[in-house]
Amino acid sequence: MGEYNVKETEKYDSHILIVRTKRTGGAPMDKNIKTGIIASLIATIFFIYFLHPILNLVSKFVIFLISLAYYGYLDRLYSEAALGFVTDPNMLIGLWCIAILVLVLISITVIRLVPDKSSRRLIAISCLVLITFIPAVATSTCIFKFKLEKSFQAHMRFLGPILSADAERQLWRDWASIRSKKDYDEVYRCLNNIAIKGGVKLDELPVSVPF
Repeated sequence: MGEYNVKETEKYDSHILIVRTKRTGGAPMDKNIKTGIIASLIATIFFIYFLHPILNLVSKFVIFLISLAYYGYLDRLYSEAALGFVTDPNMLIGLWCIAILVLVLISITVIRLVPDKSSRRLIAISCLVLITFIPAVATSTCIFKFKLEKSFQAHMRFLGPILSADAERQLWRDWASIRSKKDYDEVYRCLNNIAIKGGVKLDELPVSVPF
């Protein structure tokens, strides 16, 4: 009799558990989980409507400043090339010698103080990039200005037979007045027009931006 009661009780409890499960849709959700979901939703809404526009505005402002600095520096290179301000090769050689010397000293120090080979490699690559950055930029800008100046001189010699004395003086005056890439493009627009009127083709020498 007692055994029968136990079985009946178990059936009754199982029936209650099934009924509760159907009514609640499963186990009751933990309070911490609910709080986490609500906090995630609030954070998402806050990011979409408040932080995202601010971050987007800041990123656009940073890109604008970088572009302004870059194109300002590029205009300066065109101006210096027109005025004949080319970096002294001896200074470039000195920069590279200093960079190599510093790299050698750092390499010796790292070998003595850093036992791990992977750490040595990481430090060596970082130092190589940082230390050679300035000499590399100086070298590329020097080559850029040199090509600009020499290409203009070559084009003036090429157009010499069809240029009048006044037109030649004006072109040299315009070249010396260059203060930006826009001015440089304007000078070459005049050169191309003169070449077209003279029945010749002005081949542009490849001059790439330094970086």
